[in-house]
Amino acid sequence: MRAKKILLLWYQRGDNFGDVLLYSTTRKYLESAGYCVESHEVGDSAVDIAAHANQCNFMLFAGGGIIERFVPHVIQNIRELKEQLRVPYGVIGLGVGTFNYDKYTDALKYWVDQAEFFYVRDAATRDYLNEISGSAKVIFSGDVVFANKTIVKNIQKGNGIGLNLRDIPYTDVQGEFDWKLVNDASKKAKCNILIPDSHDQISNLQIIFDNQAAVENYKCLDRESKIEEVLSAIQRCHTVIAMRFHVVLAAALMGVIPIPILYCPKVSYLAEQLGIMELAIELGEWEKLPEKAELAQRNRDKYFKKMEANIFVLQKKVRDMYINVLDSIERNGA
Repeated sequence: MRAKKILLLWYQRGDNFGDVLLYSTTRKYLESAGYCVESHEVGDSAVDIAAHANQCNFMLFAGGGIIERFVPHVIQNIRELKEQLRVPYGVIGLGVGTFNYDKYTDALKYWVDQAEFFYVRDAATRDYLNEISGSAKVIFSGDVVFANKTIVKNIQKGNGIGLNLRDIPYTDVQGEFDWKLVNDASKKAKCNILIPDSHDQISNLQIIFDNQAAVENYKCLDRESKIEEVLSAIQRCHTVIAMRFHVVLAAALMGVIPIPILYCPKVSYLAEQLGIMELAIELGEWEKLPEKAELAQRNRDKYFKKMEANIFVLQKKVRDMYINVLDSIERNGA
């Protein structure tokens, strides 16, 4: 008997660390359960997505922040997709932004209603979508990366302080970086490891990092090697100052204390889930980095134990989610 094929929809452009990690986590989980996995760009048209999905047995939205300021075409046109789709679909690990989605309310409701299952990574997304759909179908399980089996705790703690910056996504709302403040604060915080990112911020930093050569080679790597490079850089640290949601999450899973930079609500939700909001700083509060880095180091055991307890709960929720997802695929897959 041929293995069932699952189509994963995810945001593939730009080799974003988090998106690749989401995809890799779910792909490996499904493959370990005996499924064949194919993938498709979630920003593609409903027509092209349906054509690909119909060659498979099930379609899965693979999670992440695919709904931020903009809503993908396939969700805006979910009725058109469903009319052409001959296989069921489900959603896992989704996070929705805090923009005004009033004109998409009907589409979002239909998207929830027609899904075989619908799991999200934070309580705010759950509450918003359940209010729209008028049901309790949407379940808060957590980000899928909590189930990643390749990210393991440091056995030997690194001695570096990492820095991860991404571009500011909505500069018309959030403003631009003040690079003088960023550089001054990063030096005072003694950052010496740069965590690579798909967006090039290196040229704006006036710091020579211990891993400078590896970071400059980052863009030449394939997707899986990029994941390994980011995790390797995090492993060299005891503290990581990070904007990226999944850099914060990966650091926590590795036993490295994150100092989250709250450039958007999803990072705030994650900091709350991990129990480290008192370490977080708002975007632009760069002068607080040195004191937060010192606080993280001074109280490392306290934050480590907090994160460990919260991670244990979230890992169980995500493992349970995957069990239910596999059960649904077996029962409902074409």
